[in-house]
Amino acid sequence: MKARKLLSLALAAVLLLSLGSAAFADSNLGGLFGAATGKTSSDPVPDPSGPSGWTLLVYICGSDLESGSGYASSDIAEMIKGNPGEDVTVVIQTGGASEWDNNMVKAGELGRYIIDDADLTLLESLPNADMGESSTLEDFVTWGVTNYPNEHI
Repeated sequence: MKARKLLSLALAAVLLLSLGSAAFADSNLGGLFGAATGKTSSDPVPDPSGPSGWTLLVYICGSDLESGSGYASSDIAEMIKGNPGEDVTVVIQTGGASEWDNNMVKAGELGRYIIDDADLTLLESLPNADMGESSTLEDFVTWGVTNYPNEHI
């Protein structure tokens, strides 16, 4: 039951992001997500903000959102600009696009990122997988809950 609830929340977040992105279709991302420079993490997964914080798991299947329009990149840029603060950990998994409208997210692989200090940090790259398969989403949610536990997920 808990897994279904997490899956429902993750899918709802993806839907909300995709619906909101149309308003930003013509925005200039200014290179790599505006001011964000992009980092690659070689350190272990950072500690979550603590038991009173939030973890947001964002699953971005870029096939229709990204390829040809860049809406998914726009959504990521908005999340970075939003600067979620210390009590919120935002973890993103990307995949499914034939190309990305930024120079951080790569096509042909799954990428797991965290937004920290108004920047996007690559946590790990995984072999390409079908983002439409429930097992791919399940793997991300399980990984996210395990590595970024918080009071609210």
